Amino acid sequence: MASLRTRTGCRRLPPWPVWAPPLPLSFADAYPVLVATTGSLAAVNTEIGRRGGTPITMRRFRPNIVIDSDEPWAEDFWRRLKIGETELELVKPSDRCVVTTRDQLTGAATGDEPLRSLATVHMSADPRIKIGRASCRERV
Repeated sequence: MASLRTRTGCRRLPPWPVWAPPLPLSFADAYPVLVATTGSLAAVNTEIGRRGGTPITMRRFRPNIVIDSDEPWAEDFWRRLKIGETELELVKPSDRCVVTTRDQLTGAATGDEPLRSLATVHMSADPRIKIGRASCRERV
């Protein structure tokens, strides 16, 4: 059985100061739910195709909820999402890391996509690459 370890001397940097503080949870970076849209994936895939690459699936970004939308980055402007009786607060853009460049089934490295294309089509003032919204259940 594999175990999860961190290197001695490693520490987590404080979150970018404009976002809300993380909530207590397990085995996630900061928030338990990632919301993304098909429009954002389509925009990334258009750029990947323009560069001669192969389109990717949403699986690379590992969202919990995918909303069908023609508009890229629509989720950037949403603050809340209601599904049935559950309301989610869309707290901050979700940083994407090198894990998105790996095949999610095999773990094999696949090059620098989608990060390279995502950095081209959706960069923010914060230098980290983002797609989707980190979310949690509405705070009461």
